Amino acid sequence: MILKQDIQSLSEDSAQLQSLHSRLIGSRDSDLKSISRSESSILSISEQLMLLNKLLEIFKILQEKFSDRSIKILEDIVNSGLEAVFGRSYIFKITTTVSRNVASYDVSLNSSDITSSFGGGVVTVIGVILRILCVVLLKPKMHRFIILDESISMLSRNHIERMSDLMRTLCQRFSMDILMITHSKEFVIGSDKIYKLSRESSVPHYAKIESVTNISSEDI
Repeated sequence: MILKQDIQSLSEDSAQLQSLHSRLIGSRDSDLKSISRSESSILSISEQLMLLNKLLEIFKILQEKFSDRSIKILEDIVNSGLEAVFGRSYIFKITTTVSRNVASYDVSLNSSDITSSFGGGVVTVIGVILRILCVVLLKPKMHRFIILDESISMLSRNHIERMSDLMRTLCQRFSMDILMITHSKEFVIGSDKIYKLSRESSVPHYAKIESVTNISSEDI
């Protein structure tokens, strides 16, 4: 015969099991979200590294324009850009190797492999600077212009304003324009011209925003 205290004990055990079950579900969901964020971060870093490799291929095409002096200028621009964004000194270096009269280039940061020793934010900044410099080196007949589509997503929010200032400085220095597609209000505020893209009934629309004071959180 089940006594009253046995029923009460069973109820308490059941409540404890339900509580444990809820905690385990919460822990599982939290771990799944962490894994998802990590996978997204790894994917973004991989994309940035692929871009760096493509930029190095462009450097190979431009090797006839290169000299020790021009490479030093490129290194100085990247180093000053990294310091402007992150507030600390870096040593970015382009190493030239010649084999059978063919030059190849490799890059390092603080004498380490960029791909394994530094986070996505640093790789992102280097990638953007090198893209700008590639356009400068190519010397296009038309006005210098590049498109950055969510290319700064790996950069933390506390560095975005400095990155925006750096990009403006480089645009002014090299007389070029950047079309940036972004959801970052900090980049929007630092822009010369702002356009809002939207979609209505599957039809894309765009409208110019005259002032940053007219930007709402729904616009970003």
